[in-house]
Amino acid sequence: MKIQIPFPISFWCGVPAHFMARERYKEIAEAGFTIAQVSGRREDIVRQLNWCEENNITGMVLDSRVHAGMTASPGWRDTVREVVLDYSWHPALWGYYLTDEPPASQFGTLAEITREFENVDTAHPTYINLFPNYANEEQLGTATYEEHVQRYLDIVQPALVSYDHYAIQEDGNDWPIFYTNLSVVREKSLKAGKDFWQIVLSLAFHSCRNPSEADLRWQVWMTLAYGGKGISYFTYWTVTPENFRDAIIDEFGYQTSHYPMVRRINRQIQNIGADLLRLTSLGVWHTPVPFKGFLPKEDYVPRFVVGSSDVPISVGEFMDGDVPALIVVNRSLERSVAAEIRVKPEFAAYREANRTSGGVSGPVKLSRSDAFASFHVWLAPGDGALLYLDREGITS
Repeated sequence: MKIQIPFPISFWCGVPAHFMARERYKEIAEAGFTIAQVSGRREDIVRQLNWCEENNITGMVLDSRVHAGMTASPGWRDTVREVVLDYSWHPALWGYYLTDEPPASQFGTLAEITREFENVDTAHPTYINLFPNYANEEQLGTATYEEHVQRYLDIVQPALVSYDHYAIQEDGNDWPIFYTNLSVVREKSLKAGKDFWQIVLSLAFHSCRNPSEADLRWQVWMTLAYGGKGISYFTYWTVTPENFRDAIIDEFGYQTSHYPMVRRINRQIQNIGADLLRLTSLGVWHTPVPFKGFLPKEDYVPRFVVGSSDVPISVGEFMDGDVPALIVVNRSLERSVAAEIRVKPEFAAYREANRTSGGVSGPVKLSRSDAFASFHVWLAPGDGALLYLDREGITS
């Protein structure tokens, strides 16, 4: 029976071949990951998928036969069939990795490869990761980032949209384009009817600082507030090139300080994963504006929220079926906040998705006035919460 995962949580740079062991996949599962990268020869990949199955997680196959340039080889369609025959039977298979950060010039061939996999295996998606919006025109192969994402969706028609963005900087000057990247991908993905994932930073390298737990939470919860349906971390294992330091596992195979941080965050997200996957994003509202001159299509007029106290928060508005929902995120990375959330007076109570045990806590009655109803929610630095709003007369 195919393994069902509560929420897609994955990573880049998995266990190296010389560290490969059953215990390593238990360690991955215990950290709250639901999709592991598995690579190597066919027998190595099957062995890793077996270890994934033992730990009730899935594997994304990185097979060297599959790549963006494979259509140049005669018989490439036969290669696709061989790969599918090799792995599609396995209950722990999540899907097939194709490529990372392709220029627009490769979209045509990637569409061919994607269609061929879909023709042969309807049960498992292919995976491509896109550039962030700080890539230059030469890298993108388009004049703008918006055009790049739109052409990808139009031509490749992928199962989902994934991209990476590493905003947390040594000098503390975190990039405002982190928000604009989320805004563009959210809008394009929603219009195309596709889920999106973001790859967030879990190590220090180049000008990026070593992430604190608040940094990690902020990246994850902002992705969720914009309607993201999957999280991936760059990286799991600390690879030695390019000044990479202190990923989740270090270069010697030991857990770093990031391991328990990521484990806490991932397990909490898993506990509310089913709730998150049901949500339909309506828009995102910020108070105060995160950066001077910040304007990423946030002329959005909230449907439920009418204001808040003077603390730095972002609020994603959603529908869960016919139930209004909010994801509230503390944008401060230094201090906890007690955010007062003011909503339209038609609402009587709120309930909170319980990240510790699953389910929903509450209801909690709102303070009422003619102009609005309000409540307070405490949020740790960078942290977030998923809240449901109950209308007048609904108390449970």
